[in-house]
Amino acid sequence: MTDLEQRKIIIMRSEGKSYNAIASDMNISINTVKTFCRRNRLGGNRASGSRSGTSSDIDLINIKNRGNSTVTERAKSIENTSFSAVRKTCKVKLTFAKSADDDAIPEVLGILMRSKYRQG
Repeated sequence: MTDLEQRKIIIMRSEGKSYNAIASDMNISINTVKTFCRRNRLGGNRASGSRSGTSSDIDLINIKNRGNSTVTERAKSIENTSFSAVRKTCKVKLTFAKSADDDAIPEVLGILMRSKYRQG
């Protein structure tokens, strides 16, 4: 990068132009502009706290400022306060043979795996 290009970047950055605008105007890579600006401390001039959620009032170090805290003097039991939604189920009737039939196990498992009543 020539001295003239470097001076142009410095001037454009002082005018408040973005990395993308400078790169487009000068027809060079945006990464080249970013690297040059960062090395020469030509970063943004955004006021502190102007980004959403970066206010100096936010202090998550102190426990009283955190919304969800697990610290308690005495742990309390968790109660189930609601019921789950109704799910489709199928009726299953079990009958037991008088003698074992090991060949039936893969067949029954295959039927259950191919059924429309999968959990979901």
